[in-house]
Amino acid sequence: MRFILLRSAICLIGLLLLWLLASRPASVLLDRFTTARAASIPAIPIEYEGGGFGVGDLTLTFAGLDNLRTDLALRSDGSERLILSSGGRTFPLGPRLSPPDPSGRPEIRFEPDAGDIVTLTLDRSWLAWPTFWDIKIMTRTAWFRRNAYYRLKWKKKSGAILDMLWRYEQQYYPSNRLDVTSGWTPPLMMFKSTTGLARVEITSGNAEAAAAEYVAGVKGWKYSEYRTEGRGAAPDGRSDLVAVIFLEDERGANPGAGKSLVLQVDRVTRKVIQEMGSQ
Repeated sequence: MRFILLRSAICLIGLLLLWLLASRPASVLLDRFTTARAASIPAIPIEYEGGGFGVGDLTLTFAGLDNLRTDLALRSDGSERLILSSGGRTFPLGPRLSPPDPSGRPEIRFEPDAGDIVTLTLDRSWLAWPTFWDIKIMTRTAWFRRNAYYRLKWKKKSGAILDMLWRYEQQYYPSNRLDVTSGWTPPLMMFKSTTGLARVEITSGNAEAAAAEYVAGVKGWKYSEYRTEGRGAAPDGRSDLVAVIFLEDERGANPGAGKSLVLQVDRVTRKVIQEMGSQ
């Protein structure tokens, strides 16, 4: 009997240690397959705050899970439209609402193009992990933690899609007599190489694909020689403009001149209906 009790106690201690040590990686693994929807958040208005997007009181950082700035970059094109680039791909966010600040401040106000579908959701982990042994002298100790995920999905009429996912963290505090604040905190950036921008995916739209097919067939350009950049809807409202920028032109003394061009692509036929010089 004593042997059975001893073996049971050892098994329970082993399971407890396994739960303490493996619950966090198990939670992260489970998050890859399923999370719980916590909220749908209005994504507009949105602006660039210098270190990320700002949506109301929420800041969506451009720092990755290693707490270092990702390769995301923002710039304005010749039409004062804000362009986001990542991994060699570009995505047109929309027209700027504010000119560059003369004092050098990085904030940029902008708005989506007409017809854009922009959504922002918050999901959370099903499985939390314990941290009550992480005792702090000057502050309260969270008993549990869990991941929270913000997802920004931006779709253009052209079919281009921007999909961004952030992983933040929530902490659970029990109530006590000295502080009535308890429960789960809002999602937080922890700056411990565990939270930040987890994924950026840019999918080219039908207009960009049509432009690539056009320059390959008509101009004989290789994909490594140029890049495409969506310029939004054409004045007719039934087609989209795509800038095809020859990379050698950007390296020249006067960027923008040379072989680069702008194509007008019909949304229905997905064919180039007009070729214009670089703008």
